[in-house]
Amino acid sequence: MKRSGKKCLFLLLLLFLSGFRFWGVPFSEAQESGRRSLWVTSPWLALMCRFVGGVYVDVHPLAAWDEGGNLLLEAKRPPEGGTVIALDKEEGHLYGFKGKDVELRTLYSRLPLGDAERERLFLDPAGLPFLGQRLLVVLADIDRECYGYYQRRLAEFQSRLESTVDVGRQIIGDVLLLDLTGRSSLLIEGAVKAPIRPPEAVWTKWEQGQGLSSLRLSLQEARRRGWLVVVDVWTPEGIRLEAETTGPIVFLPGPSIEQDLFLFLYDQYLAIWNAMRQKESGRGA
Repeated sequence: MKRSGKKCLFLLLLLFLSGFRFWGVPFSEAQESGRRSLWVTSPWLALMCRFVGGVYVDVHPLAAWDEGGNLLLEAKRPPEGGTVIALDKEEGHLYGFKGKDVELRTLYSRLPLGDAERERLFLDPAGLPFLGQRLLVVLADIDRECYGYYQRRLAEFQSRLESTVDVGRQIIGDVLLLDLTGRSSLLIEGAVKAPIRPPEAVWTKWEQGQGLSSLRLSLQEARRRGWLVVVDVWTPEGIRLEAETTGPIVFLPGPSIEQDLFLFLYDQYLAIWNAMRQKESGRGA
């Protein structure tokens, strides 16, 4: 009965995620009014912009991900005078935009964060709504006539985010796991009640190849207690290889620039749920 309830939750979420609607304006009408071309630096931000902008924007990502989750710059560049959206001015400058050849718009004036921390912003269910609000301000400033449309799209964005995380809590909330992910820890914390995560100082040493004996002990203890061991595409190779030597791991893959953001988040939770189900049936560990 419990399992059939979870299956129903999956079906409901899939129906919800596939039920994409163009709020407020019929698609044909939006097509006739034209789509505004936007060039976006961060591929995460491009996924958000594509959703919130809906039928009124044509998003051109300036970077994508390779199979290892690393950023790859796209060959296409915006034309002179084109509109570029970046997280902050520093990111815009890193992509080669000084604001003279293009119209550079930023969500923030300055974000004092490194590359990894910037990516974690988009894997934080608690922080994504704030990024959405900043994006709404930028889009509305670019195209004030569509403010109401963008506002409704943001409301749908927040609703679907809440629903995705809520389903995550329903299906993996009670799972016991050792979190060895490189950038997905906040996403896991959003759904799992008590994930086990090494302290930042310890993680930094492991990342540098130091103190690996304590990592081995942690892995042995996790296996003894029957916890899942979870890594993601950004987990340092040395840590991932150590985890693999002790038994099966749960691997969370990286995103695709063509992927729906919410389906990606849901797939991360589903990967953990599948591993939990296999373990319960005796086919996994």
